[in-house]
Amino acid sequence: MLRLALLTLVVGCGGYLRLTRIDASVQKPSNVAVYFIVDTSEGDPMPGLTAESFKIYEDGQPVSALESKQTILNPEVTASHYTLLLVDMSGSVTLSGDVPVIVDSARAFTERVQKFQKVGVYVFDGSVAIQQIAGFSTGTPNLDSLTSFKPKDPSTNLNGAVLEGIKILH
Repeated sequence: MLRLALLTLVVGCGGYLRLTRIDASVQKPSNVAVYFIVDTSEGDPMPGLTAESFKIYEDGQPVSALESKQTILNPEVTASHYTLLLVDMSGSVTLSGDVPVIVDSARAFTERVQKFQKVGVYVFDGSVAIQQIAGFSTGTPNLDSLTSFKPKDPSTNLNGAVLEGIKILH
């Protein structure tokens, strides 16, 4: 089993760096990717680290950098990013006459963001659950159902919608 260990690096006035593992993947026979965040003991991001800033250990012994061919990959290429757009479709919104503007705005937003991230579109009203309009994808979502959406509960449950959105993102 390979272990990634941060060299003992000291920052500024004696604070240490903290490595937080996000995920890992293995592709046989020997490709291992470890996704992590490095920040200071105060929680500030640590920019400028290179592959040489890290040592890889196997069975407690360091693996040579030549053998491991370790590298740091561009996070824009190696990570998937997700955005969940929550659209308020409560009674006060759907009865306001502003639905066409909201639909156009949601389309413009998703078209702009989908170039870089997977976008999911959900709506909320006063109900406990949010409703999916378009699942996470990099393609242009179909938002036509927003124009005819009718709230089940005309009140607004913004707090509940945000909590439900966070659950979906996790």
